[in-house]
Amino acid sequence: MSCFLMNEEEIGAITVANFRGISYGSNGRFYNPVTKKVVEKNAGDVAEMLALQNIASCQARYPQEGKFAGGFLDSAEHVELYIERARECGNKLQPFLKPMKLYGLIKEYMYQACETDDWYETDAYWYCNTVAHLAASKEQRTQEKKEVV
Repeated sequence: MSCFLMNEEEIGAITVANFRGISYGSNGRFYNPVTKKVVEKNAGDVAEMLALQNIASCQARYPQEGKFAGGFLDSAEHVELYIERARECGNKLQPFLKPMKLYGLIKEYMYQACETDDWYETDAYWYCNTVAHLAASKEQRTQEKKEVV
């Protein structure tokens, strides 16, 4: 497999979509069945969580390429800046993403964030799993309404 560091705007888009009451609506609340805990996070914390998991995945995949995100970032300061920008993007209003666009973006993120040994245990995985299912359900309801007409 390969891995790359997603841009902060993409992480923000995944985050924001879930915090728009009319959109995909779990508002940062999801269940992690591995830890058996309901997790509640604000948008900035979700964006940071996703950024950190992507960094960890890149480092796990390419440890020989550098100490910071497998060489995608070149210093601890750049790691902090990346996380800060992801939080900013997660906290700002972004254009509405259609369900399948969001679903695809989440699946892309999940592919880039899956290289750690504990991926399926992380809150990042279960957050993405929740939002992806919400987006797919919304798309299914939209298609079913079209069929009824």
